[in-house]
This record gives sequence, C-alpha cells and structure tokens, in this order.
Amino acid sequence: MRLIKELLRYPSVRVPNNFYMCTTNTVVKANGELVMGAGNALAFATAYPYAPKYFASRTDLPVSFYIRPNKPLIGVFRTKRNWRNPSTLALVQESITSLKEEAIALPECTFHLPFPAIGRGGLPRTEVEPLLEELPDNVLIYIKEY
Repeated sequence: MRLIKELLRYPSVRVPNNFYMCTTNTVVKANGELVMGAGNALAFATAYPYAPKYFASRTDLPVSFYIRPNKPLIGVFRTKRNWRNPSTLALVQESITSLKEEAIALPECTFHLPFPAIGRGGLPRTEVEPLLEELPDNVLIYIKEY
C-alpha cells in the first residue's frame, strides 16, 4: 500500500490497468440503486452514474468490480452495512482481505482507493491505517491531509 496525499479524482475515460474505487455501504434504495449520497461515494456516483444500480446487486461482496469494454475500470470497497451507522473495523478488514487477494492476483493493475472508514465512516485514522499496511504496493490509498 502506498499513501497518496491528495484527493482521489475519478477519470471519465478508461485508464488501462487502473481500477478506481470508492467506499460504500450495503443499503439499496427502492429504485434498485445503492445508497451513494455523500462524500466520496457521491463523487463516484456522479462520475459513473451506472455504478449505483450495478453495485446494488453485489452487496454481499466486501469488494466488487465493474469491468465493461470502453468504460472506466471501477470498484467498491465496503466499510458499512448501513449508511446511517459508522464503519466497522470487522467489515473494513474483510474488504482489505478481499482487495489484497485481487491486487495480488493482478499485479499489473493499480487500485486507487480513498482512505476508508474515516470522515463519514467515523473511525480514527490510527485504527484503520495499520490494517491497510497489509495491502500490496499496487494499491494506492488517497487521503487529503487534515
């Protein structure tokens, strides 16, 4: 894992071998879309308007990806069960383990992820950062210094 001291910006075009991710919950709205109404998830949903519907059908997975021709490579990293509640270290660890497996299986790819579970997630950075250290170097974690 490498820490990048800036905000993650989501490209509108496909960048080969680069997956752009956001942190999410597992709540699906009545219209069949994943709740992505604030913070990083809102920026992600704005950049990729097809993402809330697609990822709503994959809430059982801690990490999932959308891979389609001519579309940006994107993915979600679950930190919460419900958007109203804080993130949990247990779910963050489950998502880290899943992302680690993907990153090891695809060493030619780079995974871009905002620092998970802090801010709207409610967890202290000091509790989350040691867990992230098990991720390989092809995972970039973005955080704006504050």
